[in-house]
Amino acid sequence: MFCTLVPPHPNAPSPPPPSAYLYLAQLSDDDPQAALTHYQTAIDILQSQLKGKSVPAGTNITDKDVSDDDEVKSNIIHAYLGMVETWMDPAHDLCFDPSASSTCDALLSRALEIDPRNLETLQTLASVRLSQEKPDEAVQALRAFPSPDDVATDPQAHTASLLNALPVPTRIARAKLLLECSAYSDALSVLEGVLATDDTNVEGWYLMGWAWWLVAERKKEGDTSAIQGLGDDSENLEWQDMARDSRDCLETCRMLYSAQAFPDEPLLEHVQELIMTLEGLGIQPSPADEEGGEMWENISDGDDRDDDIEMS
Repeated sequence: MFCTLVPPHPNAPSPPPPSAYLYLAQLSDDDPQAALTHYQTAIDILQSQLKGKSVPAGTNITDKDVSDDDEVKSNIIHAYLGMVETWMDPAHDLCFDPSASSTCDALLSRALEIDPRNLETLQTLASVRLSQEKPDEAVQALRAFPSPDDVATDPQAHTASLLNALPVPTRIARAKLLLECSAYSDALSVLEGVLATDDTNVEGWYLMGWAWWLVAERKKEGDTSAIQGLGDDSENLEWQDMARDSRDCLETCRMLYSAQAFPDEPLLEHVQELIMTLEGLGIQPSPADEEGGEMWENISDGDDRDDDIEMS
């Protein structure tokens, strides 16, 4: 259907709609070069639309004009991000190309020129920086937020509002990046928002359980940095308390996985492995009337470091 909207089809409109090329790019999973070509064509058309909307100085610009321009710019940004994701996709040989890293940097620079504080662009930048083994720059990108228009607005509330406006899959991906950067409190804060939006999200409960597991492990080893940013009462928590929070989340994940027939066997295997380890450490689930209590209290920003580890 979309092919009828673009050349060389005889009935294709002129100029063709950029949305057709964006859809074709997304449908070209088995042909990354074709996807890149479609994305670039869409960008070229969208940019020409912006240039065609230039108005003389002194002309009144309506709210609709601004809204239309913002939508065009947003579509250009998403096309650039689509190109980055195509280059980074491990299913294709492109990600092994020597020019992949520099190409992604160039594409992200163009997206950031349009909107330096676009959260999805910054999140994609963080993913690229992690692939380049630059975790500090990845965390910096994930913690970059536009300032509130009203100086009286609480910064943490403003950040939470911006994050909660993102689609749940985008927030899940952000939490994974934060965990990979060992920014545990940031990840827990994001996941708290995910589960407040959808408390049946299997992956959200899994990642919450995994995050508490990692914090508990660090606490068990005597690393006090693991609890930074987890709230005023976090210093009074023992590693067993955090491990119990982990088990509560993992048990909820396992229950929802079964109820929803969730299609991710490796996730379930990891959940079961973690629960077995916690069982061996004597960590039991919270009583039914207590479950889910402490884990929701005052999770705020923090800066913690480490990767996948096992308690012993």
